[in-house]
Amino acid sequence: MKKSAKRGVRLTRRQHSPALHLVLTAFLLTAGAGIFFYGQWPLQAPESSSSRAVVVEDQEGPAGSLYEQVDEALAELGLEASLIHKAHGVSLAPAGGMGDRIVVRVPVDLPLTEVNLYLCRLVERCGGRVLGANERQRGQQVEIYCEAGQLTLFVLQRDPELRRRAGLIALLLEESGEGPGSWRLLERFCALRPPLGLALRPESERLGEVLDLAQARGHQVLVHLPVDPEEPPAPEALRQQLRLAFKRVPEAVGVDVPAANALLTAEVVREARKNELLFVDRATALDFDAGAMAKEARVRTVHRDLFIDEVDNRAEVEKKLWELAELAAQRGQALGLGQTRESTLLALEAVLPRLEARGFRLISLSQLAR
Repeated sequence: MKKSAKRGVRLTRRQHSPALHLVLTAFLLTAGAGIFFYGQWPLQAPESSSSRAVVVEDQEGPAGSLYEQVDEALAELGLEASLIHKAHGVSLAPAGGMGDRIVVRVPVDLPLTEVNLYLCRLVERCGGRVLGANERQRGQQVEIYCEAGQLTLFVLQRDPELRRRAGLIALLLEESGEGPGSWRLLERFCALRPPLGLALRPESERLGEVLDLAQARGHQVLVHLPVDPEEPPAPEALRQQLRLAFKRVPEAVGVDVPAANALLTAEVVREARKNELLFVDRATALDFDAGAMAKEARVRTVHRDLFIDEVDNRAEVEKKLWELAELAAQRGQALGLGQTRESTLLALEAVLPRLEARGFRLISLSQLAR
């Protein structure tokens, strides 16, 4: 660790202090992963975020930029503005000199090293540099000194009573059908970080390849049988379709059939119970309760909380994903249902890393089922 003579900064630490590892780790990870980080987790909080940028009119240059950006930046880690206390132009004793002090209360579910690394990247992005760090209170507090036009001190304080406002999220994506580029789209959906639920049509031309890809990546597969609400099949015909589908997709953990009426839903529930599969309650029927039917039959069920892509537009899907996250934060868990479309894929690629950075956790449908 380098010592800086600027502004009389003198950093004291115990010999062989573990704080050295904090800064060295931050620098090494920044050099190796900075491009990935900013490509995946942009420092721009959504409008629905509880964070807010703090504008300081009398500051200019890199330090002012750092002071102003920190609230919005730390929101990407799930830290609300109420956890950040900032003071401008104060004495930074015992280091010496005047500067900005930014104190961050860090919830117990967020490693201090992760916040340290994130702030080091922010400092560099603002044109500054990290001078050094001290670890205090047996690793429960980290002090980071940086230069960004003027001296800035970050104090990260572990708060064992706090947890981030987050939740569990499950996603079920239905194969939207054959068409130009559909195979490539399914490949890209399989490449998303698991676990996802992929509801596949048993008649798909390249079903075997998709199954192999999905399982290799750790995703779960369900049987998806669309039903025409205007001309629904007879119960016997649906039963035969389901049994054939289960033979074609023996890896299936569940069945997803948007049944048009209670009679067909009862047929799906019976086959799900017989084959020990999950039942997807889409919660769309007005004249019967599919979830209650499955519960009465003692079939494990997942209940749809939100359709994420009723509007086939990336920006709209992104908004729905943030709505889904809010539901998960309120209820503890939430299930989003979507299609394997280009707009949905792009939205997931953009939003999922940000949700995970904020403390949300993706879970499988099996984990969600009850």
